[in-house]
Amino acid sequence: MKLILTTFIISAASLAAQETTIFPDQVGDWKMAGPGEFVVDDGTATAKGGMGLWWYSKEKFENATLSLEFKMDDPSYNSGVFVRFPEPGNDPWVAVKEGYEVQISGRGVDDVSTGAIYKLQAAVANPLKPDGEWNKMEIHTLRNEIAVVLNNQLVNVFKTEKGRGDKEGYFGIQNHDDGSPVQFRNITVTPQHPKARLRNLTPRSAETVYELKRNPETKKKKEWFDDADFGPAFIQTWGDFYNDEYRPDAALKGMLLRPDPKAHNLVALYNLETMQVVTATDRGVSLDNTPFGGNHGTQNKVMNLGNPMFNSETGPAWADADGSFEDSRETPGHGNFDHLEFKGYFRHGHRIVLDYTVNGQDLLESVKIGDDNDFVRVLDKSAVEKPELLKAAPSPVKIVEGELKALTEGGPAIYPETFEVTPKIATGDDPFLVDQIPLPPVLKDSPYKNKVRLTDFDFFSDGDRAALCTWDGDVWLLSGLKEFKTLTWKRFAAGLFEPLGLKIVDDVIHLNARDGIWQVIDLNGDDEADHFKVFNYDVVITDNFHEFSFGLETDSEGNFYFAKASPVKPGGRNFDKILKHNGTFLKLTPDGKELTVVATGLRAPGGIGVGPNGELTSGENEGTWQPCCKLNYFTKDERPVFLGTEQARHEVTKDFKEPLCYFPMDVDNSGGQQAWIPDFAKVGLQAGEMLHLSYGQSSVYRVLPQELESGQMQGGVVRLPITLSSSAQRVNFHPEGSMYICGMRGWQTNAASDAGIQRVRYNEGTPLNLPEAMSVKGDKLTLVFDSELDEELATDPESFSIKRWKYMRTPQYGSGQFSIDNPDLEAEANAQKQESKGHKQQDDVEVTAAELGEDGKTIILTIPTLKPAQQMKIDYDLETLDGDVVIGTIYSTIHKN
Repeated sequence: MKLILTTFIISAASLAAQETTIFPDQVGDWKMAGPGEFVVDDGTATAKGGMGLWWYSKEKFENATLSLEFKMDDPSYNSGVFVRFPEPGNDPWVAVKEGYEVQISGRGVDDVSTGAIYKLQAAVANPLKPDGEWNKMEIHTLRNEIAVVLNNQLVNVFKTEKGRGDKEGYFGIQNHDDGSPVQFRNITVTPQHPKARLRNLTPRSAETVYELKRNPETKKKKEWFDDADFGPAFIQTWGDFYNDEYRPDAALKGMLLRPDPKAHNLVALYNLETMQVVTATDRGVSLDNTPFGGNHGTQNKVMNLGNPMFNSETGPAWADADGSFEDSRETPGHGNFDHLEFKGYFRHGHRIVLDYTVNGQDLLESVKIGDDNDFVRVLDKSAVEKPELLKAAPSPVKIVEGELKALTEGGPAIYPETFEVTPKIATGDDPFLVDQIPLPPVLKDSPYKNKVRLTDFDFFSDGDRAALCTWDGDVWLLSGLKEFKTLTWKRFAAGLFEPLGLKIVDDVIHLNARDGIWQVIDLNGDDEADHFKVFNYDVVITDNFHEFSFGLETDSEGNFYFAKASPVKPGGRNFDKILKHNGTFLKLTPDGKELTVVATGLRAPGGIGVGPNGELTSGENEGTWQPCCKLNYFTKDERPVFLGTEQARHEVTKDFKEPLCYFPMDVDNSGGQQAWIPDFAKVGLQAGEMLHLSYGQSSVYRVLPQELESGQMQGGVVRLPITLSSSAQRVNFHPEGSMYICGMRGWQTNAASDAGIQRVRYNEGTPLNLPEAMSVKGDKLTLVFDSELDEELATDPESFSIKRWKYMRTPQYGSGQFSIDNPDLEAEANAQKQESKGHKQQDDVEVTAAELGEDGKTIILTIPTLKPAQQMKIDYDLETLDGDVVIGTIYSTIHKN
């Protein structure tokens, strides 16, 4: 029978119904059909006699999940669970012939053993617990599918026969014979939404693992990333198969090694936390996670099921000084061991040499292909003084002296190609001229068959070159920026773990990847990285798909800053396991040695900023406890602060720190970086002004801040008239004064293309005609424009239209828009219990007077009902003295007036 797996398109949180306990709570609604009985005692039902059927008669179910526990003292006992059968009367064979039996009997893997659809389809595995232990079984009946999960493992997915149990039916359990006293307890039913999908209801990656076991030779559709060259070392979170069971955390910080560029599927996996060679195979990998397969809740996989060249158990490869291999980490399974320090690796052609210490001793290690086409682990002899501390590896080990050291001084380049492009210079009368920089070739036109999805960049001190990183793990060099006529791209490095932050310090490239902060260094001057040096590897990660690490900025003292997202569940609602760095804003000392938390409570900031006085900012994405996107802002003296996501509060006990400004979704649905205009910039904005980038709306906003006496910031934003080729993710300023912006399309955004980078120049002498400041006090709202305004329109209250509303910060996903002036208390209470994004109730705000200041640029609006508002929308329709139309919108937040 061919298996067709459905595609999940709706979140679990939006579909799941109330779970109801039907045994033992509703024992009176169960009926016996046929001989025998179930003896009920202390919440347990024990089968006796038979063959009979004990069935729940209160209602039949269409789409539902039946959950129960069962126990057998002897695996030869015989029983089963019946689903999707019609009312049987007193005939148990109705369930057998017109419904389906999920078998409970034996440890085999056939069509009459546990987990099978009896006599119709065997399970793919039988993870039955030892005799006398309770087993957990879940049976999902979804439309014409019956899925069986046994002890948290998906073991069967069966397509019903047309006309037989394909729509609805009852649930029941079997008493087979006097010699099979199988016991049952804790039986529950959860109705499911008609649009619910199996992937939404089963453990992570369960469908993929199931498909591999059911059809091991199944070949999935070829994707672009299957042929892409990610380098000889490719760091990701990797799962694999150990003893034929899927292991999702085989290597949270895992380096995939491809020592032979001509043998794409010949791979070995190294765990950079345990320093263990985990596995090797010649079947390659499956790239399933968000940047590649686009999936949530799954990991990339080493396809070693059934045929690994070798497999290692989970744990450290090296014992500590006491000879112990125990997982002694603060959170077992996550983070660094005290006796192991990964320092990075060297690349010599396609050969990779790892650099780490064991109990304080330096060690170099490499993996290479042996004479028998197997993998050989090569260790430097000088460090192996106590070989008994090395856990026995299932791969051959070769001890050498000096061989590896010679590979750490720079080797042959493997990306010699360069790509020249001609920038497209913009002309016209717009205030901002956007010069487009073509990207290097991608996919089939590229020798690397990859994408170039730019995520951050910085300039070298010579002003002629920039380094740019991509979501796929590359670092590119871009040169020729001074003359800006012919620009040259060159691939500098590959294989890093989804870097979303890059900073050049003293002409050394620093990268913020998901696994840590790296320096990538060219040792021999061939414009290609030979040394991948760990700058800090203390960040603790999980296998969650959403654990992005955003930005990399420095303050005036040389400290580095970046922010980590919280691990949301697939679909975006709520969170997986949260560890100490999830949802935090982090500070790293200039030497890379001390990592501290300066803020908690982030969900998905998208980007960060560091101001001239040590101010810290971030974007945010709406979600659980985050009513909408916003601009966070806090000072050095306020650290640490709590920014709203309760599950990621950690040890910060302070009240929630309100943002500078909230944003409706059509203004910013996914934040980017913040930046301050430097003194040397020539972009038509004043030095010290702040910008906020919206990745989601591909927009650049001028920030109009107001500091209150308490130190709290409030204010608004107005969009700059800049049209980009992709999203607005990162911004930087070239020494000659122009502004560069890069971005890519990876999650929710209206970006026009997969990626882009552009130079933005100010069209000298062209007015912006925009607000440059705003403030509130009492009943007055003051707006300052950067051009002199026509008095007639500026003093007409009808030139302004203002609305305001508030949001509800709750455990639900996002928030609707709620009235401040006429609160709907029932709707507000409901928002605590269920999502409220469909609620929209805005208040009209009357402007009774408008006054133009002596400078001709300042407008003072009188608003008798001016009050705090999480969101104000201020539309204006004005003209300048020269007759230019000035129409726009400010979105602002007022905490105090």
